[in-house]
Amino acid sequence: MKNTSDISNPKRLTPEINDLQHEYLVSDNTHYCFETEAEFLRLFRNGDMRSLELFKNDRENFVQTLATSKNRNLRNNLIVLVSNLTRAAIEAGCNPKEMVLLMANTVKNLENRLTPIDQEAFLELETKVLLIFIRKIKQSRVEGLSKTSWMIVNYVQEHLSENITLDDLALHCGRHPNYLSALFKRETNKNIQSYILEERIKKAKHLITHSDYLFIDIAHLCGFDSQSYFTVQFKKVVGCTPKGFRNM
Repeated sequence: MKNTSDISNPKRLTPEINDLQHEYLVSDNTHYCFETEAEFLRLFRNGDMRSLELFKNDRENFVQTLATSKNRNLRNNLIVLVSNLTRAAIEAGCNPKEMVLLMANTVKNLENRLTPIDQEAFLELETKVLLIFIRKIKQSRVEGLSKTSWMIVNYVQEHLSENITLDDLALHCGRHPNYLSALFKRETNKNIQSYILEERIKKAKHLITHSDYLFIDIAHLCGFDSQSYFTVQFKKVVGCTPKGFRNM
């Protein structure tokens, strides 16, 4: 059986893997910024058009070197973008089958293009894809939700790292707390506190997966008072501890 220690010991890797590792480290010229991506995805999951502006203005933080060929690199970046948007749209509540089908058709259409993609055409495709997904999220969010419930959803998304009370929401919406609770329960089949916890855990899962933040930092970024309380709630919802989730 192959010695698993080879994986963690660069000196014992095959020459081909060593060459690949060296090439990646030397040629890596990405400008990836986790904070920018996290803000983009937060806005995007809300169907907020500001996500499109953020993407355009900070585009260098999203484009990576994924191929030696310029044309192939443009295609690969768009495929990665579509994949990320699909996952985020599903997390936002869109129909998973519809989103996966949209992703598959978009990638197929991209791969079937006979002519090379120039920079201008690529930017147009990016914008078109983003608008399609944002429209789907907006449709999903609006269907079955009143303006007041939509205000609750927006407020929660904007203040996940803070303490959110029913009185805060009532003040924001200009409605009585009891009215808000009954309305949100009727329209979403969830009570407001359950929804807030669900969104906090969703954000925590994203941070655990896409960052190396300490768990105590993730707890605070997601609005939990302590790491221990965060761990208890995370295990209750996900079925494993944050550490176990990161190890997977």
